[in-house]
Amino acid sequence: MERVGVIGLGLMGSALAERFRAGGFRVVGYDPDAGCRARLAPLGGEPVATVREVFTGARTVVLSLPNSEVVRAVVEGAGELVRGATVIDTTTGEPDATEDVARYLAGAGCDYLDATLTGSSERARAGELVVTAGGPGEVFARAEPLFRLFASRWFHVGPWGSGARTKLVVNLVLGLNRAALAEGLALARCCGLDLAAVLEILQSGAAYSRAMDAKGRKMIDGDFTPQAKLDQHLKDVRLIRSEGDKTGASLPLTTVHEALLAELAGQGFGDWDNSAVIRAFDGKGRAMPYRALGRTGLKVSAVAFGAGPVSGLMTGTDFAAQLATVRRALERGINWFDTAPGYGSGESEANLGRVLAELSAGQTVRVATKVRVPVAALDDPDALIRQSVEESLTRLRVPRVALLQLHNGITRGRDDEPAAITPRDALRVAEAMAKVCAAGLVAHIGLTGTGHADALREVVRSGAFDTVQVPFNVLNPSAGGAPVEGETDYGNIIAECAAHQMGVFAIRVFAGGALLDQPPSAHTLKTPYFPLALYERDAARARVLRERVAGRLTPTELAVRFVLAHAAVSSAIIGFGSPAHVDEVARVRLDELLPADVL
Repeated sequence: MERVGVIGLGLMGSALAERFRAGGFRVVGYDPDAGCRARLAPLGGEPVATVREVFTGARTVVLSLPNSEVVRAVVEGAGELVRGATVIDTTTGEPDATEDVARYLAGAGCDYLDATLTGSSERARAGELVVTAGGPGEVFARAEPLFRLFASRWFHVGPWGSGARTKLVVNLVLGLNRAALAEGLALARCCGLDLAAVLEILQSGAAYSRAMDAKGRKMIDGDFTPQAKLDQHLKDVRLIRSEGDKTGASLPLTTVHEALLAELAGQGFGDWDNSAVIRAFDGKGRAMPYRALGRTGLKVSAVAFGAGPVSGLMTGTDFAAQLATVRRALERGINWFDTAPGYGSGESEANLGRVLAELSAGQTVRVATKVRVPVAALDDPDALIRQSVEESLTRLRVPRVALLQLHNGITRGRDDEPAAITPRDALRVAEAMAKVCAAGLVAHIGLTGTGHADALREVVRSGAFDTVQVPFNVLNPSAGGAPVEGETDYGNIIAECAAHQMGVFAIRVFAGGALLDQPPSAHTLKTPYFPLALYERDAARARVLRERVAGRLTPTELAVRFVLAHAAVSSAIIGFGSPAHVDEVARVRLDELLPADVL
């Protein structure tokens, strides 16, 4: 059986590998992301650990990579193994760089096609892509048996670089078709029209484009599960602008389109499907600011959805309320959801997974969960952590989570506080957590910032963890400033985290409901971590504070704006209980300073 290599096993690369296997080829593949490599084995392919192993195992190698720089690094990394091979490069790259790669490979004795693709990964699986290829005619002819497996049409458009330039023209028109559809549907929504009927009318008349078939329902339903990511199209649009600048082409619509996409990417929608361009028109993407999550490279909504037990929503049984509240959070631009196996003995994870699946949002938002390690398991926590993560993923119905957080406090001695562990224990656990990251089940790891401040600082300074979640609110701001007499001193740990480029999630933003004058929750009445005595102390101080700001700030505005006024806080995790609660928080003006006397 003939072998085909695939380098780059993202959405498109894995779809191509699937088609090659269905066509009777053996597939050997590589991707630097372990999670992407893991997709290949269930398809019957052979994942390998290096680029060189792909070229050793296959004489025809298909590239599906993010950009031209990665293409160049891959072919140079293969070294002498490219001699005698045929490289079919499906990457949408910079045309001049594509020509440079072609000349480099020709000099190394390797045949090359820049064979760009039009269509999504779903179209690839249906065998309905369109190929525009540049390179020698005889190499194009040899590649046709592979094209037949994933494409309905294929065109030889000229020498090296022609495929890349043709793809930019196609992407210009296709992207503007999507943007025009999004703007039209946004207008229809504001006019109170039936969006499904409007889409059918558009598909039936002179305004029709195939973008309507592929993206219309996704825009209407808010289903932004990625078939082709918005970030990837932004990259393409920037290539289009660059080619226009080089050739003297005037591209005013592309200039506007680029600005819309760049704004959305900056708000955290880059990993969503490119149909999420509708967020630029319907106003729902503009309500929520986004912040960097430390050194992770992620952008998170300034307000995150807490699925914990204080509100009781996600640990309860009212699926309709859960669905409505999460839907409203997504509409308001919230892209981060925080849960844990200990919230309702797994009920929070299971309910969140069910809701996100119902909304087709499991791949468009980022989910964080946790693991609590018992003292008895600290000497060898690997198996417990792996099992906990796998069980969480099953309940959440996702292949991996964005963040796994250690759910133990850090103190000088074990059990100095409930479930607390030492700095040495925490670093041993970090090693075990890194293994589930390497397995592709988790992207980043974090810790819980409770316990003894000096012990926490030791762990933060180790650099082992990417993020921290820490209690921080207007009643006890010691995690981000000076201590408060009679309250737990979190030792300005946020400043230490900022110095080490850690992302910071603020928890207990409403002090367990005390700031909002809510009665203690059922969870507060029984938990050993933030007990009833703390709630009662907070409630008394909150009454005084509410009187001070009455007529100027609502309690919600005070609580949220205080926390997010700290520049090092990435996001405030809030336990929402209803759609109305989401709307109330989303209306808070985060760009205005608090009154000086409040601060």
